[in-house]
Amino acid sequence: SSMMMGMPISEFDEMAQSALSELANMLTANAATVFAELEVSIDISTPTLLHGENISIKMNSNKVLCVEFLVDDIPIEINIAFE
Repeated sequence: SSMMMGMPISEFDEMAQSALSELANMLTANAATVFAELEVSIDISTPTLLHGENISIKMNSNKVLCVEFLVDDIPIEINIAFE
């Protein structure tokens, strides 16, 4: 796998975490722009990166979209809460 700018990564270190966080920021901003073009008003918060084992999170909403996928056999989960 490679990070942004094509640099190979061998471990999920601080640099890799920073690149993934920046990608999440860009995706969130892009989504906000698309919604604005559709005249849908949204408030966004800074994405939070959690990693490790046996992590649990609590959302302040009953409406949550969870997207799960694999990247190089590494499970990734994105949770988006709606009010």
